[in-house]
Parts: sequence; C-alpha cells; structure tokens
Amino acid sequence: MSLPPAVEGALREARTLRQEGRHADALLAFDEAARLASTAGDAVLSAKTQIGKIDSLGMLGRYDEAFSLGETTIAALEALGADADAARARCNVGNLYWRCDRYDEALLRYESATRTFEALGDTLALALTATNRANALAELGRIDEALPLHEQARDAYAARAMDVEAAEVETNLGYLHHASGRPVAALAALARARRTFQAKGRLHEDARAALDAAEASLALNLWPEALALTQSALESFARLPLPDDEAHAHALRAAALAAQGQPDEARAALSLAEKIYKRRHNGVRLARVRLMRASLPGGSPEDARAAAHAFARRKLAGWAAEARFLQGDHSLRSLQAIRRAAQKNHRGWLECRALRALARVHADTGHPRRALSCLREAVQVLEAARTQIAPEELHLAYLSDKLEIYEALIDALLTRGGKSDLAEVLSVIERAKSRLLLERVLGQQAPLAPEAEALRAQLSRAYREEHALESADPDDPRRFRPQARPLATLERAWDDALKAAELQHRDGTLLAGFSGVDLRELQAALSTDESLVVYFSTQEKLGALVISARKISAVRELASLEMLRHAARRLRYQLQKPERETPLTRLLPATLQAGADSVLRELYDSLLRPLESLLPGEKLTAVPHGPLHGLPLHALLDGSCPALERWEILTVPSAALYLTLKNRPASLKTGALLLGVPAPGIERIASEIEAIAKGLPGARVETGQRASGAVLSALAPTLRTLHIATHARFRDDNPLFSGLKLADGWLLARDLYTLKLDAELVTLSACQTAQASVAPGEELLGLTRGFLAAGTRRVAASLWPADDEATTELMTHFYALLPTMTPAAALRQAQRTLRQHFPHPYHWAAFTLAGIR
Repeated sequence: MSLPPAVEGALREARTLRQEGRHADALLAFDEAARLASTAGDAVLSAKTQIGKIDSLGMLGRYDEAFSLGETTIAALEALGADADAARARCNVGNLYWRCDRYDEALLRYESATRTFEALGDTLALALTATNRANALAELGRIDEALPLHEQARDAYAARAMDVEAAEVETNLGYLHHASGRPVAALAALARARRTFQAKGRLHEDARAALDAAEASLALNLWPEALALTQSALESFARLPLPDDEAHAHALRAAALAAQGQPDEARAALSLAEKIYKRRHNGVRLARVRLMRASLPGGSPEDARAAAHAFARRKLAGWAAEARFLQGDHSLRSLQAIRRAAQKNHRGWLECRALRALARVHADTGHPRRALSCLREAVQVLEAARTQIAPEELHLAYLSDKLEIYEALIDALLTRGGKSDLAEVLSVIERAKSRLLLERVLGQQAPLAPEAEALRAQLSRAYREEHALESADPDDPRRFRPQARPLATLERAWDDALKAAELQHRDGTLLAGFSGVDLRELQAALSTDESLVVYFSTQEKLGALVISARKISAVRELASLEMLRHAARRLRYQLQKPERETPLTRLLPATLQAGADSVLRELYDSLLRPLESLLPGEKLTAVPHGPLHGLPLHALLDGSCPALERWEILTVPSAALYLTLKNRPASLKTGALLLGVPAPGIERIASEIEAIAKGLPGARVETGQRASGAVLSALAPTLRTLHIATHARFRDDNPLFSGLKLADGWLLARDLYTLKLDAELVTLSACQTAQASVAPGEELLGLTRGFLAAGTRRVAASLWPADDEATTELMTHFYALLPTMTPAAALRQAQRTLRQHFPHPYHWAAFTLAGIR
C-alpha cells in the first residue's frame, strides 16, 4: 500500500537521519511523520511511525521514554489489528532491554514477535527476530543455540541480495565466534562484513564491526592492531553521537594499552568509558570496566569482587568466573567452580589458567599426581584452542603469553623423572612449538589471491627502483627516478593482502590431533652414532634432552637463559670485530682471537660439556631453543679445540621436523643450478661459481643478468642441488621480507612459500642467510625456514656476514667433498681445512647446516 507522499518523505528523512546516527533530529522527523499521518486520518500509519522512534530514544539513552512509548505503540497497533507492526515494535522494545543488559526480558519480546511472524509467514521479519534472539542467547551464554539462528538470518538476507543486512548478521556471527573461543573465524567474518559496509558507505556499522574485530584481536594478543581499530572507531563515533559504542571503544582501547605496558593511559581510557556507562546506567559494562581496572598493576581485588557480584546478578556466568579468578580466591572449591564455568561458557584461556592454579594447589597440598593431571588437562585445552588458529601471525601472537602452561607440565614430569616421563617431556616440548613450519613442509598452504600477486609485482618494481638509487654510477638516470609508491606502504599492503588470504583460506584446524613425537619412532630414525639434543626451558633455566638410538636422558639445568642471552650478545660483538677491520685490529689478531675464544669456551661449558658423557657417537643434531638460535655450536671451544673436531654438528628446528624429513623419500632428481650475482664487496662470486661448477659436471650456471628469479622459479623445482651466491639482507623488522638479490629483483622469504622444491641441498652463499627472528613457539622466521618450507631437506647458510675470500674457499672445498661425503660431513671437513688458513671463527665458522644428514 502506497503512503501519502508527505508522510513517506518524512519517514524517509527520519530513517536516513537514524542511519547517520543523528537520533535527536530523527525524533523530530518521526514526530512530523506521525502528525501528517494523523492529519490524513490514518491511525495505523500514525502508530507505525513510532516504531523507529523507540530505537532512537534508546540510542539517546532516554530509556524510560522509550519503554513507555514502546508499550503504548504495541497496544495501539494490536487494538487496530496491525499484528505484524505490533511484533516489529515488540522487537524494538526487546532491543531496549538488550541494551540495558536485561537479556531474559529481551528474549521474551523476541520470541513473542517470532511467533507472530511465523503465523504470518513473514520470512524477512523472521530473519530479523532470529538475529535478535541469537544476540540475547549469546549474552546468556547459550552460544550453541545462537549460532544457527544467525546463520539462518544471514542466508535469508543473502538470498534476497540484501547485502547490508547480511553483513550486519555477519558482524553478529563474528562476535559469536569470538565469544565461543574462535577468534580467527571471528576476524574472517568481521572482515567480510566490513568490506560490505565500506563499499556501501555505512560508517556506523563499519565502526561497530571494527570494535568487534578489536575484541577478537585482543584475544589473539594482536595489541597494536586492536589499538588501531579502536582509534579508527573513535574517530567515527566523534562524528556520530553513539555514546554506548564510544564507551565500548574506550574500554577496548584501555585493554590494548594495558597489554602494551601503558597502565596509566589505560586507566584514563577506562575513566572515559566509566563516565558514559554511568550516565547510561549500563551495569554490565560498568562491571567490565571494574574488572579491567582490577587487572591493571596495583588493581584492587575489591573491584574484581564487585564485578563478580554484578555479573552473577545478571546470570553472566562466564564473566563472573573471570572476575572471581582475578579476585584471587584460589581455594580448591573456588577454582573448581571457575573451571566448570569457563568450560561451559567457552572460555578456554580462563580454563587453562584455572587448571594451572589447581595444579599449584594440589602440589602444595601433597598431591603431585592430581597436579600432573590438571597440567595435562590444561595443555589439552590450550591445544584445542590453538589448532583453530591457522594464520601464521595470529597463531604466533596467540602463543606469546601461553607457553608457561607447557613449561609447567615439563617441570612436573621432570620432577617425577621416570623413563616414560622423559618420553612425555619430549612430546610436550614438541607440542609447545608453533608447528607452522611443519605444517608448511607437509604442504598445507593458503592460495595466493590475485590482488596479492599484483601487489608482489609492484613490490618487485619498487625494490629494483630502490637499488637503482643505490647505483654507484652518477650518470645512471635511474638514481633520480622517484618511486610511484613508498616501499613501506607497498610492503604493508602486500602483507595485509596475504593475511586476508590466510584468514579466508586457513581458518580451519592446524595439525589437529598433533600429539608430539613418538620416542620409539624417533630413536628408530637415529643411527647408532647419532644423538639428537633437544634444548628446552623451564623457569628461565635451559635444559636438554639427549636422545640416542637406545636411550633418552635429561639434564634439567644447564644455565640460566639470561646468562646465555648475555653470552650470545658478547659473541655477536666479538664476531663483528674482524668485519670492521682497522689498521689497529690487523696488528692485534691474537687479541681478536682471544676475545672470541673466551665466550666460545664459556658457551661450551654451559651447552655441551654437561652432555659429553651422554653422546655415544660423533654425529650430533641439535634442536636449539631461545638464545641458542644463531649460535655456531660447531665453533664452541673445549679448551682450544672447537666442537666440530669432536662432533659433526647440524641443527633442525624441531624433532618433529627432523622425523618428517627423515621419513620423506630421497629425491630422485639430478642436476644442479648455480646462480651468482657479483656486486661490490662480493666480487669473488664469479670465481666461486666457476670453481664449484668444476665439481658438478652438467650443472646449469647462470651469473650476472642471467641469474634471475624467473630462471630460479623455472629450473629449481626440477633439480637436486641449488647454489645461490649473491647479496642477502635480513629484515629484523619483518623477517619474511628478508631476501636474496637476483638479477631481476629480490627473492623474499615469503616468496618461497609458493616455490615447490624437491632438493636435497640448497646453499645460500650470502651474508646472514641463516639469521632468523625467533617468534613464540620457537618459530624461526627467515630465509632458511623459507627453503625448508619449500621442500628442501638441507640448507647451508651463514649466521653472520662472512668474509668474501673465506667464503669462496669454503665453498670450493665443500663442493669438492660432496661426491664422497654427506653434506654435513663435507661442511665439517671444509671448515676444518679453512680454519688452518683463517683461525678466527669469523672466517671459518659462519656457515651452518639445517635439516638432516
């Protein structure tokens, strides 16, 4: 039925104003529509105009007026026989109750409206009530009931091409995923919703979705991202008078600030939120502010206690459990109740913490078996949560504050100390690792989106431009060519595109069911003269498991992590001295040698001497941990004798990866590709490539302008051996942007994820190619990781900027020995030979082998 033009115009204006968040102006427009409808003698239309007014009054915090108008409007419409409109008004009243945290009363209104719409067969209206019911159920902790209602509503809107409405429901689904412990699925849903809102110019909806994304980001420890999202939302709310949302943004901003060590700024943001919530009489949100304040340094347990009471009164059991845990009542009965509430309300991290606290109680009261059981359960809960977080950056961030759960279980098992306990320790150590590299080696990867491919091409051009500007030729016109787009902006855009692809394609399970490494299977893979040393830490102390074909042993405390960090820093300093050679240092070679040797002896005494009696043969494979990553274990000194004189040493990121590589069939491919890109400072590359080629008959040799990424991509997957001699750079700010300079641009670590290799050996004859950033879960981010992920079994790479002359000599010896030796044995012998001519470890010890023998 068509409306009188004047009424239709007034209603259109009112709805537009409401969508823009101008609710005070919208009220005036709704009143004008009602007056015009009444003048026209249409009582039903006059009553219907008040439905939208109910919502705007609530948005302005005028709840008493809104409730009164709602009940009056419902009664008037029912008296006039306008049942569908009365049901819509009832939904709006339900929304008021929802905003006031009266979720049971909201649910009653939504269910009443649902019955009316079902009787009328109004499918679109049923979609609206479905999402409203789901929101109320979610707040009451009935998430399993809420999820299918949201999906029903979304599908109904999508079927009618109602994109904005479908995106609004997608936002609700995002929140629901977050509330049920699936933050990655939440971010994926919210990203889809925000793309729609932005395309449609829906500023308000986009800002609210940004807040939900901020909350999911906080659950993943993505604090800078959460802070940026809340700041963006606050800028939107400055233009839209939406106090509830503004207060929520301040509260989330406080959480992000607190997590980044800014408690004073967090308290200021909480005060802003608190003022708004007090004016709005929003008891639940006020309780959440008190809970956050209690969690800050110096926070009062009284705040946590008051929050717990407020949540309990409103039957919000999950939030009440969070508050009770923070309150500090960690008695056995209290912790058991908190654990049950956390389990029921999908709060996995709270359940982990409660189980950890229960383990302490049991240990303190003389029940070690119960303590061990609680710790095992805590690890199981954490594993179930983390396997749902597949995208790399999100997974690593999520792990950053949770590894103590694994360490506590390791510590308890070592205290008990049985043989089966040591086997379990190995399994727990492996479960504590991030496993992202293992996943990539097993071939589980997200497809690269077309927009990411296009950005990568732009990035390649920008890198070439950047290095053209570094040209030594003053007449090179490229030196002064301006870049069309700043390099950092392009890198950020490409990074964001890759993350978006992972969110959409890798939000399933990550190595679900992974239970660590089976000791017997690992021992069967070891030769009789080989040992696997798995380093680990508990309570800031480094320990080691030593595994041979017949035995497993543990050394619980080798050294403090702080001492090892200090020693590693001193060693890096000593290894930089020969690189910065001066006339004075050339006159004092013995002094340089003595400085490095002192640290190398100290590290040997900490890391290898306590293990000597446990190592049956001369083959040693090490799984480094923490500050050990990047240390040249083969150069550590037993007196004046380096470790490589006693053992053939290589490293591998994890025991699980070692076993995976050992079980993989050897490559049937033949042939080699040698790529060399000479440049200032590495002029010997051409002679290096020439010398290596003599020992590799039939090798494909490409140097200078022919040593391109295109050649690498085309040929490397078909060959057994790959040698790349060029400039390299390690990007500590973003390790996956570390790269190798080829003739037509830079090969980045992240590019290697899409390169499919079946190589037995890749040698990266360039500076710092073995350097990596150590992310949570001992995940190494750098070039070596990239080549292992691409399918290589062994990677020879440098730990520091190696001397050009020494590198050429080392590589010549290395490849000459390969026909009769394994790569590990050949590298060891080549380094022994080189040490006779270059005694300082800076020259002979830079290269290490990662993978298997």
